[in-house]
Amino acid sequence: MLTPFGKIVRIMRMDLGINLKCMAESIGMTSSYLSSIETGKRAITPQILDNIVSYLAKNDEESIRLREAARDSQ
Repeated sequence: MLTPFGKIVRIMRMDLGINLKCMAESIGMTSSYLSSIETGKRAITPQILDNIVSYLAKNDEESIRLREAARDSQ
């Protein structure tokens, strides 16, 4: 089961054609760690959130959407 944040991250990642492993490596973590964030098994730290937003968000609207979803997933 995905958290609200995990759903958005997964949708954005897939829309961009980026697999979990590629994204995880690009932001400095393992794919299993990123997967555990998407499923809510691990907390979203401010640094991780910033890295994910920087990687995925193309504009302010997407950035806000990701940050709100992260807040709602806590």
